[in-house]
Amino acid sequence: MIQLNQLQQEIDLLQLEFQLLLNTPTKFILENSQFKVETVISPDTTLLKQHPLIKQLEQQTHVFKLNTKLERSKLLPDLNFSYNNMSMIGTGSDNVLYNSSTRFQSVQAGLGIPLFLVHKKQKLNPLNPCIRLVKIIIKAASKTLEMNIRRLAQL
Repeated sequence: MIQLNQLQQEIDLLQLEFQLLLNTPTKFILENSQFKVETVISPDTTLLKQHPLIKQLEQQTHVFKLNTKLERSKLLPDLNFSYNNMSMIGTGSDNVLYNSSTRFQSVQAGLGIPLFLVHKKQKLNPLNPCIRLVKIIIKAASKTLEMNIRRLAQL
């Protein structure tokens, strides 16, 4: 009984504090005593693309595509050009005295043609099924996540 009186006094005190906060003499009393808030989970699948699993699989697809581009670029010929410009102060190996205004220059050009294309093409072929496989896994994972969201919405 004492505890019930203490609780009633505490409720009255909180009611007065609430009135003070609202700056009103009107007493506001809660009519519905159900404090549990019903949460409704809508089966919103638009945020499904933001799921970390889907993002990771999409990144894996992107990596496979970039690896395919890399392997294809290895099939192309290599071109290289270089220009060197240097100076030497002092006596060179030919016993001639060089000052800082003497410049030595050289130009080099090269063309590298890949001869063994069969080996490089064999590296390129397995990457396309990997991309397709990851896309199938992305679809399956998104369907599974969507089903889980709908199942949770029904609870």
